[in-house]
Amino acid sequence: MRSVRCMSTFERQKLNEVESIIKYGLSTIIFPSCPLWFVTVPNNHRAVITNFGKYQETLPEGLHWRSPIGFELKTVFVGKKSHDLKTSTIVDCNGNPVNVSGTVNYHVSEPAKFVININADGNFLKNQAEIVLKRVTSEYPYESKTGESLSKDGKLVSDRMTSELQKLVDVAGITVDSFLLTNMCYAPEIAQSMLIRQRALAYVDAKDTIGKASAGIVQQIINDVEGKCNVKLSDERKAEIINNLLVVMTSETGVQPVIPLSNNKD
Repeated sequence: MRSVRCMSTFERQKLNEVESIIKYGLSTIIFPSCPLWFVTVPNNHRAVITNFGKYQETLPEGLHWRSPIGFELKTVFVGKKSHDLKTSTIVDCNGNPVNVSGTVNYHVSEPAKFVININADGNFLKNQAEIVLKRVTSEYPYESKTGESLSKDGKLVSDRMTSELQKLVDVAGITVDSFLLTNMCYAPEIAQSMLIRQRALAYVDAKDTIGKASAGIVQQIINDVEGKCNVKLSDERKAEIINNLLVVMTSETGVQPVIPLSNNKD
């Protein structure tokens, strides 16, 4: 029984070269008066050539000549490009509507894939980027005190969007350089409510911080009065001093309490 041997990459390449030579020779015999076709590839571009519908080669910048028989060429820009995504409304993981938008910076790293796999469709990356933007941002809350959030962890979210988008556009020969969040805010319909909520939380946090700090300060003041001033305070006097000091430190208006001190030493 005869075994079948698979061709190596080198053998396949040599076969393609021989096939190209035969096609070119036949074209010069059949069309002896047909001139060569000179191709100029501009800076930051690559020319993807197909011959009789089959991928042939990718030409770099410069002047090249080829036979025009069965020849088709598409020029691809390989420099840095960016695409701005319009603002989309997503629902974050807490159920709040949030407006987000982003910018994708990318370049075509494999022109042959870009032409053959997606026919150089400029909307391919845009469509994939919109999908990634909505999916990734909806998995985070807009803000959070304990965990990751869109408002505090923008770089983390951008890095994840870059990685997710790269997986989708590999087939098109595109390299994603960065995927950045450019705008992020609560949707207008709940913006006012969220502003009131943020103010309330900020007020509660401020009062909590003041209260905790005041307790330590009051205790230190009483210790200093009894230790450094050699004054023995009764429980009633301590309670009065504590009350007055807390009023001073936690009040939002000017307060001028009178703190009576008495030496209870006999």
